[in-house]
Amino acid sequence: MFDYILLDCITNIKGERTISGIYHLLDGKRSSQSLQDAHAYQLTNYFGILKGFSREDLHRALNRLEDNGWIERYEEVAVVTPMGNVQVQKMRNTYEPIHFRGLTLSSTIPLFTKRLFLYIQTVTNMHLGKNDFLPVEDDLETTEWVRNLYRTRKGNLQHHVRALYHELADLLRSMPEAEAEVFTYRLTGSGFIGLTTGQLAVRFGMDAVDVHLLLHHVCYRIYFTVKEGRDRYPSLALFTIDEQPHILVTNSAKRTYELLQEGFEPEQIGQIRRLKMSTVQDHLVEIALVVPSFEISDYVTNEAIEQIAATADTLDTNRLKDINAALQQRYDYFQIRMVLAHQQNQAKVGESYE
Repeated sequence: MFDYILLDCITNIKGERTISGIYHLLDGKRSSQSLQDAHAYQLTNYFGILKGFSREDLHRALNRLEDNGWIERYEEVAVVTPMGNVQVQKMRNTYEPIHFRGLTLSSTIPLFTKRLFLYIQTVTNMHLGKNDFLPVEDDLETTEWVRNLYRTRKGNLQHHVRALYHELADLLRSMPEAEAEVFTYRLTGSGFIGLTTGQLAVRFGMDAVDVHLLLHHVCYRIYFTVKEGRDRYPSLALFTIDEQPHILVTNSAKRTYELLQEGFEPEQIGQIRRLKMSTVQDHLVEIALVVPSFEISDYVTNEAIEQIAATADTLDTNRLKDINAALQQRYDYFQIRMVLAHQQNQAKVGESYE
Protein backbone atom coordinates (compact mmCIF):
# COMPACT_ATOMS: atom_id res chain seq x y z
CA MET A 1 0.00 0.00 0.00
CA PHE A 2 2.86 2.40 0.79
CA ASP A 3 4.27 2.04 -2.73
CA TYR A 4 0.89 2.93 -4.20
CA ILE A 5 0.37 5.95 -1.95
CA LEU A 6 3.87 7.21 -2.70
CA LEU A 7 3.42 6.74 -6.45
CA ASP A 8 0.04 8.47 -6.26
CA CYS A 9 1.59 11.44 -4.44
CA ILE A 10 4.46 11.73 -6.92
CA THR A 11 2.03 11.45 -9.85
CA ASN A 12 -0.20 14.27 -8.58
CA ILE A 13 2.65 16.57 -7.61
CA LYS A 14 4.20 16.35 -11.11
CA GLY A 15 7.67 17.32 -9.95
CA GLU A 16 6.48 20.64 -8.49
CA ARG A 17 7.40 19.79 -4.89
CA THR A 18 10.46 18.18 -3.32
CA ILE A 19 10.67 14.78 -1.68
CA SER A 20 10.81 16.62 1.64
CA GLY A 21 7.46 18.19 0.78
CA ILE A 22 5.97 14.72 0.29
CA TYR A 23 7.45 13.60 3.59
CA HIS A 24 5.95 16.56 5.45
CA LEU A 25 2.55 15.94 3.86
CA LEU A 26 2.44 12.25 4.84
CA ASP A 27 3.81 13.04 8.29
CA GLY A 28 1.15 15.72 8.74
CA LYS A 29 3.47 18.64 9.40
CA ARG A 30 1.45 21.41 10.99
CA SER A 31 2.32 24.16 8.53
CA SER A 32 0.36 26.21 6.03
CA GLN A 33 2.66 25.02 3.22
CA SER A 34 1.95 21.33 3.86
CA LEU A 35 -1.75 22.10 4.16
CA GLN A 36 -1.77 24.04 0.89
CA ASP A 37 0.17 21.28 -0.88
CA ALA A 38 -2.39 18.72 0.31
CA HIS A 39 -5.20 20.79 -1.22
CA ALA A 40 -3.32 21.91 -4.33
CA TYR A 41 -2.47 18.37 -5.44
CA GLN A 42 -5.66 16.63 -4.27
CA LEU A 43 -3.79 14.72 -1.57
CA THR A 44 -5.82 15.74 1.49
CA ASN A 45 -6.76 12.10 2.15
CA TYR A 46 -3.10 11.23 2.73
CA PHE A 47 -2.30 14.15 5.01
CA GLY A 48 -0.89 12.88 8.31
CA ILE A 49 -1.61 9.18 7.76
CA LEU A 50 2.03 8.31 8.55
CA LYS A 51 2.69 10.48 11.58
CA GLY A 52 6.12 9.78 13.02
CA PHE A 53 7.44 7.64 10.17
CA SER A 54 11.10 8.13 9.36
CA ARG A 55 12.82 9.65 6.37
CA GLU A 56 14.69 6.35 6.12
CA ASP A 57 11.35 4.58 5.52
CA LEU A 58 10.58 7.08 2.78
CA HIS A 59 13.95 6.74 1.07
CA ARG A 60 13.83 2.94 1.20
CA ALA A 61 10.50 3.05 -0.58
CA LEU A 62 11.80 5.61 -3.12
CA ASN A 63 14.82 3.39 -3.83
CA ARG A 64 12.47 0.47 -4.39
CA LEU A 65 10.32 2.46 -6.82
CA GLU A 66 13.42 3.69 -8.64
CA ASP A 67 14.90 0.18 -8.89
CA ASN A 68 11.61 -1.01 -10.43
CA GLY A 69 11.82 1.76 -13.02
CA TRP A 70 8.65 3.44 -11.78
CA ILE A 71 10.18 6.79 -10.85
CA GLU A 72 13.21 8.89 -11.69
CA ARG A 73 14.90 11.21 -9.22
CA TYR A 74 16.55 14.53 -9.95
CA GLU A 75 18.24 15.67 -6.73
CA GLU A 76 15.30 16.47 -4.40
CA VAL A 77 12.54 15.88 -6.95
CA ALA A 78 10.92 12.61 -8.07
CA VAL A 79 8.79 12.10 -11.18
CA VAL A 80 6.83 9.08 -12.36
CA THR A 81 8.06 7.26 -15.50
CA PRO A 82 5.74 5.89 -18.22
CA MET A 83 6.24 2.45 -16.67
CA GLY A 84 5.29 3.95 -13.32
CA ASN A 85 2.10 5.42 -14.77
CA VAL A 86 1.07 1.96 -15.91
CA GLN A 87 1.90 0.54 -12.49
CA VAL A 88 -0.03 3.16 -10.54
CA GLN A 89 -3.14 2.37 -12.59
CA LYS A 90 -2.77 -1.34 -11.79
CA MET A 91 -2.33 -0.54 -8.10
CA ARG A 92 -5.35 1.77 -8.17
CA ASN A 93 -7.51 -1.16 -9.20
CA THR A 94 -6.20 -3.09 -6.18
CA TYR A 95 -6.37 -0.43 -3.49
CA GLU A 96 -9.21 1.86 -4.45
CA PRO A 97 -11.39 3.03 -2.92
CA ILE A 98 -9.02 4.50 -0.36
CA HIS A 99 -10.87 5.32 2.86
CA PHE A 100 -8.27 7.62 4.38
CA ARG A 101 -9.43 11.16 5.20
CA GLY A 102 -6.20 12.32 6.74
CA LEU A 103 -6.67 16.07 6.69
CA THR A 104 -9.96 16.05 8.57
CA LEU A 105 -9.54 12.86 10.62
CA SER A 106 -5.81 12.34 11.22
CA SER A 107 -6.37 13.15 14.91
CA THR A 108 -9.85 11.63 15.22
CA ILE A 109 -9.07 8.10 13.99
CA PRO A 110 -6.16 7.46 16.39
CA LEU A 111 -8.39 8.56 19.28
CA PHE A 112 -11.22 6.33 18.05
CA THR A 113 -8.77 3.42 17.72
CA LYS A 114 -7.24 3.88 21.18
CA ARG A 115 -10.68 3.98 22.78
CA LEU A 116 -11.88 0.91 20.92
CA PHE A 117 -8.79 -1.23 21.58
CA LEU A 118 -8.63 -0.38 25.27
CA TYR A 119 -12.36 -0.90 25.71
CA ILE A 120 -12.28 -4.32 24.05
CA GLN A 121 -9.44 -5.32 26.36
CA THR A 122 -11.33 -3.96 29.38
CA VAL A 123 -14.73 -5.57 28.79
CA THR A 124 -13.36 -8.98 27.76
CA ASN A 125 -11.27 -9.13 30.94
CA MET A 126 -13.95 -7.76 33.26
CA HIS A 127 -16.52 -10.11 31.74
CA LEU A 128 -14.37 -13.00 33.04
CA GLY A 129 -13.73 -11.34 36.38
CA LYS A 130 -10.12 -10.34 35.61
CA ASN A 131 -9.34 -6.83 36.80
CA ASP A 132 -5.55 -7.01 37.11
CA PHE A 133 -4.68 -6.75 33.40
CA LEU A 134 -2.00 -4.40 32.01
CA PRO A 135 -3.84 -1.84 29.82
CA VAL A 136 -2.74 -1.42 26.20
CA GLU A 137 -3.17 2.36 26.58
CA ASP A 138 -1.93 4.49 29.44
CA ASP A 139 -3.18 7.81 28.06
CA LEU A 140 -5.13 9.39 30.92
CA GLU A 141 -7.87 10.91 28.75
CA THR A 142 -8.50 7.62 26.92
CA THR A 143 -8.40 5.62 30.14
CA GLU A 144 -10.94 7.90 31.79
CA TRP A 145 -13.23 7.81 28.76
CA VAL A 146 -13.15 3.99 28.68
CA ARG A 147 -13.74 3.81 32.45
CA ASN A 148 -16.82 6.03 32.16
CA LEU A 149 -18.29 4.02 29.28
CA TYR A 150 -17.67 0.77 31.14
CA ARG A 151 -19.53 2.10 34.19
CA THR A 152 -22.63 2.76 32.08
CA ARG A 153 -22.56 -0.72 30.53
CA LYS A 154 -21.37 -3.04 33.29
CA GLY A 155 -24.91 -3.72 34.52
CA ASN A 156 -25.61 -5.69 31.35
CA LEU A 157 -22.05 -6.64 30.45
CA GLN A 158 -22.69 -10.05 28.90
CA HIS A 159 -25.19 -8.66 26.40
CA HIS A 160 -22.94 -5.67 25.66
CA VAL A 161 -19.85 -7.81 24.99
CA ARG A 162 -21.84 -10.09 22.70
CA ALA A 163 -23.27 -7.13 20.77
CA LEU A 164 -19.84 -5.56 20.34
CA TYR A 165 -18.43 -8.85 19.08
CA HIS A 166 -21.18 -9.37 16.51
CA GLU A 167 -20.94 -5.81 15.20
CA LEU A 168 -17.16 -6.06 14.74
CA ALA A 169 -17.42 -9.52 13.16
CA ASP A 170 -20.04 -8.24 10.71
CA LEU A 171 -17.81 -5.32 9.70
CA LEU A 172 -14.63 -7.38 9.32
CA ARG A 173 -16.35 -9.99 7.14
CA SER A 174 -17.08 -7.25 4.59
CA MET A 175 -13.43 -6.11 4.38
CA PRO A 176 -10.37 -7.38 2.49
CA GLU A 177 -8.93 -10.42 4.25
CA ALA A 178 -5.51 -8.83 4.85
CA GLU A 179 -7.02 -5.82 6.62
CA ALA A 180 -9.37 -7.93 8.72
CA GLU A 181 -6.56 -10.25 9.82
CA VAL A 182 -4.14 -7.45 10.69
CA PHE A 183 -6.84 -5.78 12.78
CA THR A 184 -7.82 -9.01 14.55
CA TYR A 185 -4.27 -9.99 15.45
CA ARG A 186 -3.67 -6.50 16.82
CA LEU A 187 -6.45 -6.80 19.41
CA THR A 188 -5.69 -7.59 23.04
CA GLY A 189 -8.29 -9.25 25.24
CA SER A 190 -8.72 -11.76 28.00
CA GLY A 191 -6.26 -14.59 27.37
CA PHE A 192 -4.63 -13.15 24.26
CA ILE A 193 -2.14 -10.36 23.60
CA GLY A 194 -2.21 -8.32 20.40
CA LEU A 195 0.84 -8.46 18.15
CA THR A 196 3.10 -5.44 17.74
CA THR A 197 3.57 -3.81 14.35
CA GLY A 198 6.91 -5.59 14.01
CA GLN A 199 5.40 -8.96 14.88
CA LEU A 200 2.57 -8.41 12.41
CA ALA A 201 5.10 -7.54 9.71
CA VAL A 202 6.89 -10.86 10.29
CA ARG A 203 3.67 -12.87 10.45
CA PHE A 204 2.24 -11.46 7.21
CA GLY A 205 5.53 -10.98 5.37
CA MET A 206 5.02 -7.24 4.97
CA ASP A 207 6.99 -4.09 5.59
CA ALA A 208 6.20 -2.43 8.94
CA VAL A 209 4.99 0.73 7.16
CA ASP A 210 2.47 -1.32 5.17
CA VAL A 211 1.25 -2.98 8.36
CA HIS A 212 0.72 0.46 9.89
CA LEU A 213 -1.18 1.65 6.82
CA LEU A 214 -3.38 -1.45 6.61
CA LEU A 215 -4.24 -1.24 10.30
CA HIS A 216 -4.90 2.48 10.02
CA HIS A 217 -7.01 1.94 6.90
CA VAL A 218 -9.27 -0.70 8.44
CA CYS A 219 -9.90 1.66 11.36
CA TYR A 220 -10.98 4.34 8.87
CA ARG A 221 -13.28 1.79 7.20
CA ILE A 222 -14.84 0.85 10.53
CA TYR A 223 -15.25 4.47 11.53
CA PHE A 224 -17.02 5.53 8.32
CA THR A 225 -19.25 2.47 8.18
CA VAL A 226 -20.33 2.98 11.79
CA LYS A 227 -20.90 6.72 11.31
CA GLU A 228 -23.14 6.01 8.32
CA GLY A 229 -24.99 3.13 9.99
CA ARG A 230 -25.42 4.00 13.64
CA ASP A 231 -28.66 2.04 13.89
CA ARG A 232 -26.95 -1.11 12.63
CA TYR A 233 -23.86 -0.66 14.84
CA PRO A 234 -25.11 0.98 18.05
CA SER A 235 -22.33 -0.42 20.27
CA LEU A 236 -19.53 0.78 17.99
CA ALA A 237 -21.30 4.10 17.43
CA LEU A 238 -20.47 4.93 21.05
CA PHE A 239 -16.82 5.35 20.02
CA THR A 240 -17.33 7.84 17.19
CA ILE A 241 -16.44 11.49 17.61
CA ASP A 242 -18.13 14.68 16.41
CA GLU A 243 -15.73 16.40 14.00
CA GLN A 244 -15.26 20.14 13.69
CA PRO A 245 -16.78 21.72 10.53
CA HIS A 246 -13.56 23.63 9.70
CA ILE A 247 -10.25 22.00 10.55
CA LEU A 248 -7.40 24.45 10.96
CA VAL A 249 -4.19 22.45 11.13
CA THR A 250 -2.27 24.81 13.38
CA ASN A 251 -3.56 26.00 16.75
CA SER A 252 -1.88 29.33 16.07
CA ALA A 253 -4.01 29.79 12.94
CA LYS A 254 -7.12 29.08 15.01
CA ARG A 255 -6.24 31.97 17.33
CA THR A 256 -5.63 34.29 14.37
CA TYR A 257 -9.02 33.31 12.93
CA GLU A 258 -10.71 34.06 16.26
CA LEU A 259 -9.14 37.54 16.31
CA LEU A 260 -10.20 38.19 12.72
CA GLN A 261 -13.77 37.33 13.68
CA GLU A 262 -13.50 39.82 16.54
CA GLY A 263 -12.70 42.53 13.97
CA PHE A 264 -8.93 42.89 14.27
CA GLU A 265 -6.84 43.60 11.16
CA PRO A 266 -3.86 41.34 10.28
CA GLU A 267 -1.36 44.04 11.30
CA GLN A 268 -3.07 44.39 14.68
CA ILE A 269 -3.06 40.63 15.16
CA GLY A 270 0.67 40.56 14.50
CA GLN A 271 1.20 43.20 17.17
CA ILE A 272 -1.14 41.57 19.69
CA ARG A 273 0.40 38.13 19.24
CA ARG A 274 3.94 39.35 18.58
CA LEU A 275 4.08 37.51 15.28
CA LYS A 276 5.90 38.36 12.08
CA MET A 277 3.61 39.52 9.30
CA SER A 278 4.73 36.52 7.22
CA THR A 279 3.40 34.20 9.95
CA VAL A 280 0.05 35.98 10.03
CA GLN A 281 -0.09 35.67 6.24
CA ASP A 282 0.53 31.92 6.55
CA HIS A 283 -2.48 31.78 8.85
CA LEU A 284 -4.61 33.73 6.37
CA VAL A 285 -3.71 31.27 3.62
CA GLU A 286 -4.63 28.37 5.90
CA ILE A 287 -7.97 29.98 6.73
CA ALA A 288 -8.68 30.59 3.04
CA LEU A 289 -8.10 26.89 2.42
CA VAL A 290 -10.62 25.56 4.91
CA VAL A 291 -13.26 28.21 5.61
CA PRO A 292 -15.61 28.55 2.59
CA SER A 293 -17.06 31.88 3.76
CA PHE A 294 -13.67 33.56 4.17
CA GLU A 295 -13.51 36.61 1.88
CA ILE A 296 -10.09 36.97 0.26
CA SER A 297 -11.01 40.20 -1.56
CA ASP A 298 -10.14 41.95 1.70
CA TYR A 299 -6.51 41.03 0.96
CA VAL A 300 -6.34 40.67 -2.84
CA THR A 301 -8.05 42.92 -5.40
CA ASN A 302 -10.65 41.41 -7.71
CA GLU A 303 -8.41 42.19 -10.69
CA ALA A 304 -5.54 40.31 -9.08
CA ILE A 305 -7.80 37.36 -8.25
CA GLU A 306 -8.91 37.07 -11.87
CA GLN A 307 -5.41 37.39 -13.34
CA ILE A 308 -3.74 35.00 -10.90
CA ALA A 309 -6.51 32.40 -11.26
CA ALA A 310 -6.44 32.62 -15.06
CA THR A 311 -2.65 32.31 -15.17
CA ALA A 312 -2.60 29.30 -12.86
CA ASP A 313 -5.25 27.60 -14.99
CA THR A 314 -3.45 28.39 -18.24
CA LEU A 315 -0.11 27.12 -16.96
CA ASP A 316 -1.80 24.20 -15.17
CA THR A 317 0.54 24.59 -12.22
CA ASN A 318 0.61 25.43 -8.53
CA ARG A 319 4.25 26.43 -8.63
CA LEU A 320 4.36 29.97 -7.23
CA LYS A 321 7.58 30.89 -9.02
CA ASP A 322 6.14 30.06 -12.45
CA ILE A 323 2.91 31.95 -11.84
CA ASN A 324 4.81 34.94 -10.47
CA ALA A 325 7.11 35.01 -13.49
CA ALA A 326 4.23 34.73 -15.97
CA LEU A 327 2.58 37.72 -14.31
CA GLN A 328 5.87 39.66 -14.48
CA GLN A 329 6.06 39.95 -10.66
CA ARG A 330 2.97 42.19 -10.50
CA TYR A 331 1.72 40.27 -7.47
CA ASP A 332 3.64 38.91 -4.52
CA TYR A 333 3.71 35.30 -3.36
CA PHE A 334 1.20 35.95 -0.56
CA GLN A 335 -1.41 37.20 -3.04
CA ILE A 336 -0.81 34.21 -5.30
CA ARG A 337 -1.09 31.79 -2.39
CA MET A 338 -4.35 33.38 -1.26
CA VAL A 339 -5.92 33.04 -4.70
CA LEU A 340 -4.78 29.43 -5.08
CA ALA A 341 -6.05 28.62 -1.59
CA HIS A 342 -9.43 30.18 -2.36
CA GLN A 343 -9.67 28.25 -5.65
CA GLN A 344 -8.85 24.98 -3.92
CA ASN A 345 -11.41 25.62 -1.21
CA GLN A 346 -14.14 26.48 -3.70
CA ALA A 347 -13.33 23.40 -5.77
CA LYS A 348 -13.67 21.27 -2.63
CA VAL A 349 -17.02 22.89 -1.80
CA GLY A 350 -18.21 22.30 -5.36
CA GLU A 351 -17.31 18.61 -5.17
CA SER A 352 -19.33 18.20 -1.97
CA TYR A 353 -22.48 19.28 -3.82
CA GLU A 354 -22.05 17.07 -6.86
